[in-house]
Amino acid sequence: VDIDSFMKRIDGNKELGKQLIEIFLSNYQEKQTDIKESIEFENPDKLKMAAHALKGMLLHFGKQVAQITSQLENMGKSGVVDRQQAMELYDNLVVNLEHMILELNKYK
Repeated sequence: VDIDSFMKRIDGNKELGKQLIEIFLSNYQEKQTDIKESIEFENPDKLKMAAHALKGMLLHFGKQVAQITSQLENMGKSGVVDRQQAMELYDNLVVNLEHMILELNKYK
């Protein structure tokens, strides 16, 4: 989590920062679930859309985790969901999200 960069992008507005963090914490699980389901059912369109949406949310807080969703999005764009590779990316995403959530909870 790159809180310094996040705060710079919102001109140091702590109240806005808290609101954006709350919105993220309230919504990320739905997109995470959509990604997992799209992998399980090998649905590239749903994978592309869910990964893109989560990537947009993650870019506020750090590029590293967003890069994982970008890889999943690109897999969806390719039209083929490699289930094994996608689950490896998904598992990595979950671990990174867990760390990110712990950090973000400190700022809400």
